[in-house]
Amino acid sequence: MIDKKSCVSLFLLLLFSAITYAQVPAGEELLGLHQISTADHLNITNPIEGSLLYNPADKKIYLYNGSNWVDTSGSASGNDLSFNSNEGKISLSNPNTPGNEVDISNYVRLAPIKEVNANYILQATDTGQVFRVTSSSDITLTFPSGLPVGFHISVYQYGTGTVTFSGSGATIYNRSNRFKTAGQHAGAGIVCTSANEFHLVGDLKK
Repeated sequence: MIDKKSCVSLFLLLLFSAITYAQVPAGEELLGLHQISTADHLNITNPIEGSLLYNPADKKIYLYNGSNWVDTSGSASGNDLSFNSNEGKISLSNPNTPGNEVDISNYVRLAPIKEVNANYILQATDTGQVFRVTSSSDITLTFPSGLPVGFHISVYQYGTGTVTFSGSGATIYNRSNRFKTAGQHAGAGIVCTSANEFHLVGDLKK
């Protein structure tokens, strides 16, 4: 049987061990990786998959994946991914193989700006456009029947003229029954949510 004195001694020993373990270690006690240059790490013979090393020149950690040393910093093996919005191209730039590009211009479309300063009847080809209304007089944008479901535009009253949204053979819904832009620099968006039915939201007035 363990006496009380032994129990107390054991408890104090465990408590001291826990306190010692919780202390912040000194710098020399930390685990470090082998530091090696790029030229040297490429010459390592028979590295083991999963091995790590640190390159002080570029301050990056490299992992051997079984065939190559790869940068673990989060970039794709030193590649930089960028998007050219003017040309619709994604570029993968690598110092060893520059100019790698994927053309996605047929799949990415930036919203074009359409300037309007008079009454206008929407067409199917207008979908996705941003309408910048510059008129100093009130105008009406008319949404005819037959526009496809999913048709959508956004409208901004850039001038002093109010923009009224009207349907012709189509119904426009707004929760507050407001179908006019509220004033200069007001914005609104409208979407065809069902055949000949539109939902209008934004900075509007009656």
